Amino acid sequence: MPSRASCAWPRRRVAGRLESALAAFDLLTTDNILVAGQLAQKLDQQNRDRQALTRKIQEQAEQMALADDPAAHLMFAVHPEFNSGVVGLAASRLVETFYRPAAVGQVGEETTRCSCRSIPEFHITEALDQCKDLLIRHGGHAAAAGFTVRNENLPALKERLKEIANRELAGLDLRPSLSADLEVSLSKMTGDVLKYLDYLQPTGYGNPDAVFVSRGLTVKSVRTVGADNKHLKMT
Repeated sequence: MPSRASCAWPRRRVAGRLESALAAFDLLTTDNILVAGQLAQKLDQQNRDRQALTRKIQEQAEQMALADDPAAHLMFAVHPEFNSGVVGLAASRLVETFYRPAAVGQVGEETTRCSCRSIPEFHITEALDQCKDLLIRHGGHAAAAGFTVRNENLPALKERLKEIANRELAGLDLRPSLSADLEVSLSKMTGDVLKYLDYLQPTGYGNPDAVFVSRGLTVKSVRTVGADNKHLKMT
């Protein structure tokens, strides 16, 4: 059964973020194995470039937002050199790090295009609805949104969004939480159970992955994995 992972590989999606999406299309449609290998290598390099660029923009956006107002409930950072194809990824990283809604965007000659990511306590699109008089266009849902604003309206928009966030999030304990669907012993997490979980896909916003919790476990070994050793593998 096709899964979300098998249909939405980062290397396939990266083509449209940094360059033309045709490379991914050509890879899926070519019957020439040599061409397929060359295209796969190209997409892999683009994915590495995307990861490095996302980290760079995240670091710059973090510095800008904290220097502007470290106590703000919403992080806002825009710059002409930010790549519009990855600003949403950078905003997601800020939300993961600081548990605050974030808007990151690229400043153009006349307009600025931003991507926003948020937390469950703050409906980002409803906040943008309250700023529609300043926007050219906007859209999204509770957790993610995008907008385009004329540069002359950018300062007023930033201040209004921060005011809305400060008002709605004031006094809340803004820390990430984890909700489990069911407490279950590991012995019951069989291959059949995992197979049935596949029927719930595609998962994502509005249909999150199932989360289970098991108690009384003993960790026998731990090691880091991944290119940057940012993931843990436990036994």
